[in-house]
Amino acid sequence: MIQQLRLFASNLLSESVLKSWEKNPKKALKNIKRIRELNNTALLEMRTLLYELRPEKLSQENLKDLIYRLGQIISVKNNIKVDIKSSGNNDYTDNIKLQLYRIAQETMNNILKHSKATYVKILIESYPQYLKLVISDNGIGFNIDNKSFKKNFGLEIMKERARSIKASLKIISSPGNGTIISLSRKN
Repeated sequence: MIQQLRLFASNLLSESVLKSWEKNPKKALKNIKRIRELNNTALLEMRTLLYELRPEKLSQENLKDLIYRLGQIISVKNNIKVDIKSSGNNDYTDNIKLQLYRIAQETMNNILKHSKATYVKILIESYPQYLKLVISDNGIGFNIDNKSFKKNFGLEIMKERARSIKASLKIISSPGNGTIISLSRKN
């Protein structure tokens, strides 16, 4: 539905550009840039939706590109600055990529729902010897020892996914200091 609204807005803007091009080229150029932004966002959202509906599509992408695209979507849709740093270029089995993508996705969803963050940093290191994924935010954080967080369904699923690929998952947070989700796996 949101993609349809973006495409509808893009279509309306393109009609406006056609009508205003000769009268006000600056305004027309501004609208062309907005059209491009709307279309890029809709395209990113459609790709993400495709990954949601057809996990086998994940196997066609390398891990860094998947995480990068996820970060882009979050940044564009939610006006949050997302920095992504990566090193190494090892690729992994479809199951490992799927579990890592889902962990990153759940982490980003938690950031959006709970953290009030304005900045997210993602680090991914993918080498033949090890894999590391760290996602940190500058949000409000939470008390990790609070019983309600210990039994959080999303966090439990993330831990379960990490265990399924023989990775360790650490959650570091405290009120006022943001949150760090760190996953590591030796190959």
